[in-house]
Order: sequence, then C-alpha cells, then structure tokens
Amino acid sequence: MTVLIFIPLFFATSICSAVELESDTDVATAGYYQLKWQNADKNVRFEIEEADNLAFDDARRLYQGRDRATVITGRPDGIYYYRARIAAVDGPTGSWSDTVKVEVDHHPLSRALGFFSIGAIVFIAILVAILIGNRRYHIKESV
Repeated sequence: MTVLIFIPLFFATSICSAVELESDTDVATAGYYQLKWQNADKNVRFEIEEADNLAFDDARRLYQGRDRATVITGRPDGIYYYRARIAAVDGPTGSWSDTVKVEVDHHPLSRALGFFSIGAIVFIAILVAILIGNRRYHIKESV
C-alpha cells in the first residue's frame, strides 16, 4: 500500500517542480532580449507571464507551450518582470518561478545617427578609392 501512495506523489512532485527562468541580459539596449526556462521534466507545457510591476497586477500571458526560450522585441523603454510555471493540461499547475527583471533602455537616437554617419563616410571613402583605382588602371592600360 505504501508503494501505491508513493508513486502518485512522485509524479505530482515532478509535474509541479520549479521552473528556472533566466534572461540573457539585465539591461536590453539593442531592442531585443531572450528569456530561457527549464525544468527537469522534458515533456511539460510552460506558461510565461509579463508585467510592468513586481506585484504582477494586470499581468499578461506572454507564452504557453512546450518551447524553452523566446526572444522579446518591440518593448518601449521601461522595466519588465517575467515569471514562469508549469501549465499541465490535465493536472496540477506548478508554482511560479523566481521573478526575472529586465530593463529596456534603447540607445539614444543621436548615437544611432552617429553610427549611421560614420558608416556612410566609410562607404563613400571606399567607393571613391575604387573609382580612382579603376580610373588609374584604365589610364595605364591605354598608354
């Protein structure tokens, strides 16, 4: 009889075990970041929530399914909080993971325009060098 009780408890524990959630960055300046989550059980569904406050008031479901990572893009500047849990289809739902905080702080427009300007200058310099070299080559060929 103890064996019969132990087996269901073992399965309930594995289904409800904790999910480990992590982000590839604490401050996202490039406009995207990746969330990854894992659990010892390979055959479970996960639920990921996103909120703009630590209490998860008005949290929205970001993802539900079997994947173990997602890339987040398109977020305006601000602080975002994420949590994950196992979402069993016909069984118990696991407890929420530790909260992961990500701050989105995009590069300023002036920096982006500066990089664009430097790139344009380099492109024009290479183009001019090619054109001058081509002209000198053709002058030598005709002499």
